[in-house]
Amino acid sequence: MKSVGIICEYNPFHFGHCRQLKSVRETVGEDTCIVVLMSGSFVQRGGPAVLPKETRAAIALAEGADLVLELPFPWCMSGADRFAAGAMAILEELGGIDYLAFGSETGDVNELSQIARVIAYPEFDKAVGDAAKSRPDLSFAALREIAYFKLVGEPLPKLAPNDLLGVAYLSHRKQIEPLVLRRLPGYSATKARDALQKRDFNRLEELVPLATINALRASDGLSIDAMDKALISHLLLTPADVITTSAECNNELASRLIDAAKHSKTVSEIIEKATSKHYTAARVRRALWHSYLRTPADAPMGLPHFTNLLAANERGRAFLRTVANKSAITVVTRPSNAAKDPQIAAEYTFSETKDHIYRLFAGISTEKKPPILK
Repeated sequence: MKSVGIICEYNPFHFGHCRQLKSVRETVGEDTCIVVLMSGSFVQRGGPAVLPKETRAAIALAEGADLVLELPFPWCMSGADRFAAGAMAILEELGGIDYLAFGSETGDVNELSQIARVIAYPEFDKAVGDAAKSRPDLSFAALREIAYFKLVGEPLPKLAPNDLLGVAYLSHRKQIEPLVLRRLPGYSATKARDALQKRDFNRLEELVPLATINALRASDGLSIDAMDKALISHLLLTPADVITTSAECNNELASRLIDAAKHSKTVSEIIEKATSKHYTAARVRRALWHSYLRTPADAPMGLPHFTNLLAANERGRAFLRTVANKSAITVVTRPSNAAKDPQIAAEYTFSETKDHIYRLFAGISTEKKPPILK
């Protein structure tokens, strides 16, 4: 039995994700074990997911995944490189994953792999650091372009979002073989979230499967008003030098966030005011939420030592039994599993605290739910 890993957020799960799961089985085989590594309560673009992780895991299982594991906090709410590093570490250390499947606008694995090899060089990080010293006014993306040109002598190719993530995955790949699936236009989580914000369920029916529709209809959703008040109050009451110490923040961005909060009634307004050519909206959102959630810059941001089991069918459970003795990552099925190791216990508690906050904003029980087993 072959196994394929997929790194995802399913925020929310849409028809494009259905197509990806189907393509994996058509390409690798019907008996393939599809292992999904899904962001937890918070997502890479910054902020909470539209549905609880347990709900998204149940949908994934119903739509064709065999095993759903969690990319915990803070890796799930990090920039592309750190997000990819944490996710790839879990899949590689899990053992037994044959392929990593990911969507790509170009579908050119050779080009993506070539770029990834350059980015993976230790010299690349040094070149980025050197560029930052001489041009501190530039964004991280611009610094990477300078570093790439310095090492290769050619401009860094302009890449679409999924290709950028693909390059990040490949730059942290060790043993797992890439399985690049050409991403077709039409479906996107952004379109689905926009339709959800407008409560346009007719539009949603064109974008997401029935399982997602039912979950969205049944959910009261996140309390936007409560989040707005909580985050704005936090910025107004917290000294700038404290906000600066949060992950993905600095003195300038802390000042921009506080100034924006003084003239905003919603988080959306803060993001709009604080975004600039140096700070993308996603970076601003992550910095804001990290500050609110008290994620220090030196939070456990190395590589994760655990992953939570969210959902599994019989094929997924059989896969876990197969890798149990060789896996270098702890798959937590209950809190007592995490308590056995101090490092894992610290990471687990840190992530679970953020889940508790998410559940408060979502208006759901703050009790941790057991894995979904089918």
